[in-house]
Amino acid sequence: MPLQVLSLPEDVPLLARALSRPLSMQILKHLREKQMSASELAAELDLRLNTLKYNLDALEEAGLIKVMTVKWSCKGRKIKVYAFSEQPILLLPRAKTNECSSICGTLDELCQG
Repeated sequence: MPLQVLSLPEDVPLLARALSRPLSMQILKHLREKQMSASELAAELDLRLNTLKYNLDALEEAGLIKVMTVKWSCKGRKIKVYAFSEQPILLLPRAKTNECSSICGTLDELCQG
C-alpha cells in the first residue's frame, strides 16, 4: 500500500476541504461499508446527484476515495463505482517532501510490509 505524503501548505487544503464537510464524512462512512456508485450514494443519502458529485470529486482529489471500477449503464453512460481508500496519509511540515525522503522511504516500507 503506497504512502501518500502531503507537504504543508501546498497539498493540505485538498484534504482539509474534503474533510471539513459533514456530507463528506457521511460519504466516507458509507464507502467504508461497501463500494457504491454516485447514484447509489445519492439514493442512500437522499441527495441530488450534483450535490453529491461535488463532494465525491473533492474526496477523490484528496486521495480519500478511489474509483474501483467503471461500468456502463443501459443508456451507454459510464458509471464509476467508488470505494474507500485505505491509503495512509502523512502530513509533513516542510515545503519540499524530498528533504525527508529517507523518512518517507522507511514509512513506505513499513506500510507495505
